[in-house]
Amino acid sequence: MRIKHFCLCLLLFCFVTIVTTGAINAKDCICKECKVADNSGQMEKANDAAGEIVRIRMEQQDPDKYRVWEEVEKSDIIVVTGVYDHLQDVLDASRTPYSLISPDELSRVKLDPRQILMINCPGKVDRTAIGKIRTFVEKGGYLFTTDWCLLNVLEEAFPGYVKYNNTPTQDDVVEVQVADTSDPFLVNVFDRGATPCWWLETSSYPIRIVNDRKVRVLITSKEMGRKYGEKPIAVTFNYGDGKVIHMTSHFYLQRSDTRYERQTKSGTYYVNEELKVDTSSPASAKLNKDLEGLNLGEVENSYSNQQFIVNVIIDRKETQKK
Repeated sequence: MRIKHFCLCLLLFCFVTIVTTGAINAKDCICKECKVADNSGQMEKANDAAGEIVRIRMEQQDPDKYRVWEEVEKSDIIVVTGVYDHLQDVLDASRTPYSLISPDELSRVKLDPRQILMINCPGKVDRTAIGKIRTFVEKGGYLFTTDWCLLNVLEEAFPGYVKYNNTPTQDDVVEVQVADTSDPFLVNVFDRGATPCWWLETSSYPIRIVNDRKVRVLITSKEMGRKYGEKPIAVTFNYGDGKVIHMTSHFYLQRSDTRYERQTKSGTYYVNEELKVDTSSPASAKLNKDLEGLNLGEVENSYSNQQFIVNVIIDRKETQKK
């Protein structure tokens, strides 16, 4: 009996030791698939900083593109409000003008094929709006959507291209990679050595490609494929004279993740040393303030997302002139 009692006590001691040690190690670990950090307050700052970074970097390093961006007018971009995404906040951060409408207004608003229509998740619009979106793109318009718009807009307006795989994600962050380095949408999005991680809302919709001859993957994620069955994060396809761009992640990133030692460096280091942006002028005062307290990972995640969005807008503006 005493031996049995001793053995039970020894097993209990070992169990407690293992659990306690594991908990300590987990707290200290910077691993590839850590739990998503609840840092939404930090990400609000990071989104604001990212808008300034995109603007200042482009002005310094690609003045021709910057001039095209400066020509964008409010009427060039139509943003449809959503519940789960907030593109308008991203555009405000980069000081990009736009017109804002509700989903109910879309069926009544006149669309010009020279515009870009950007629809926030969930993209719940009526049948009249679906037909209008299809015609808009067919005549040359650009359509940019996120997340649940895959099911609510793209499957309805453009069947046979992409679809939802019926495996919703968790509230998660996944590391993303460039799939097509030659695409103009991806210029300066991921710099050499970058390890950006983009946020997935609870129940985000993974993209299943139906027509792989016409749909091109722009941004992919091995982690996304492993967890949810589909690798694509951002895709594009031509339809008629226009173009459709869709991404599983949101326009406005609300979560981040720190996985590598590199990402623990300061956001200021990232901007100055990796992006080679000069922030010494008085014009960078707001950016320097926004960067305070942000780490490299938080800034890189928001910056890469916003640079992608701005590239699409600039490409649309350039094609208006052709």
